[in-house]
Amino acid sequence: MTGGETEAVLRDWRNKILNVFLVIVAVAAGAMLAMAILNAISEPDQWPTVILYGILTLLLAALAIFRGLDSRIRAWGVLLVPYLIGLINLATTGLSGSGRLYLMALSIGALILIGVRAGLVMSAISVLTLAVFAALAQQGLLAQWFLGDRDSLLLSDWITQSIETLGLLIMVMALLILFYRFQERLIGQEYRARTELLDAQRLLEKQNATLEQRVADRTAELVQAEAAMREAKEAAEAANQAKSAFLA
Repeated sequence: MTGGETEAVLRDWRNKILNVFLVIVAVAAGAMLAMAILNAISEPDQWPTVILYGILTLLLAALAIFRGLDSRIRAWGVLLVPYLIGLINLATTGLSGSGRLYLMALSIGALILIGVRAGLVMSAISVLTLAVFAALAQQGLLAQWFLGDRDSLLLSDWITQSIETLGLLIMVMALLILFYRFQERLIGQEYRARTELLDAQRLLEKQNATLEQRVADRTAELVQAEAAMREAKEAAEAANQAKSAFLA
């Protein structure tokens, strides 16, 4: 099985799971938006965040509805939403929040929904994002803009946490890539087995057709031979009758 045929099988599979995944994520995002709206009613300062979450929810709903779009565009679109949420989480909660988990999950999602190269690109973007936030924290800009005194602003803490996240990301991505390659080999073996089976079936049908033709030809030859023998027998009988009549 060629690489293009393997990729075509994987693309069809990704498109199917993307459709289901988008519906699930859009429904979950709608429920989270409803909860955020309820919280913003009692805490008006949360309305900017609610508006942003509303925009992201509409984006997810559009990606789930318009299935005619290219699957890669839809996949990158659905990855953009948790990336922005991860950025907001890092900016507002720092190391104590779940922003790093969002970034790590994005790499895994990109590998599954798009491919190995996309997963590696997303991993690089996640590492670069953590480096930017670490630099902002070290310069004090992160505290001035968002965090205040709610989280650590020491560069060493950010570097340590980022290295831990990077190490975990490398281990998970390595396992997933190995599993991805294993799946590709399985798809290739299945395709080759199916191709060989179809070839054997076509060969058997061809041999059956040839055998049937040979049987038909042989049958025709036997019929002709039988007719010739009958004619010869009739001729011999006629000759005997003529001889008997002559002698009489």
